[in-house]
Amino acid sequence: MIDTSLYTAFLFDMRGTIVRQQEENEVITTPGLKEFLDLLKEEEKKLAVVTSSSREQLEFLLKFLDLDAYFDVTVARDDVKETKPSPEPYLKALELLGVGAEEAIAFEDSVTGITSAKDAGIFVVGVGEESIDPAILEVADMHVKNFLKILEEINSNNQGPVFGY
Repeated sequence: MIDTSLYTAFLFDMRGTIVRQQEENEVITTPGLKEFLDLLKEEEKKLAVVTSSSREQLEFLLKFLDLDAYFDVTVARDDVKETKPSPEPYLKALELLGVGAEEAIAFEDSVTGITSAKDAGIFVVGVGEESIDPAILEVADMHVKNFLKILEEINSNNQGPVFGY
């Protein structure tokens, strides 16, 4: 189990973690994401998006999904010299948030992204349904199917924001 109150900053990958594409031309968020972001904002956590997408794509998707107001910091491929799997994007987000790696937790859906965050010294949660790449289960510090599972754990625990494997 991980107590989210131990973390100051929560960093999210964009494609595959925040955004899911259910069908062609239909973009949706990962189940439970908005509710989880609401909880983190209530607790005054710092939130960031770290993506290999362009700034233009990032801003469009956040606005389209009505998520832009949640995030304190966004780091896109335009903001760094080296993209994932380099740790540079995550290190940049930590710097902009003003927190150390030990204060942060990252949510990722790919081995490339997990490698980037882990090499920056961040605890990483792999996010994905049953069809998740088995390699993610090997490299992430833990795994959740979606953010609904985190919220279920929080609600059933009644000890605050805690979630487990």
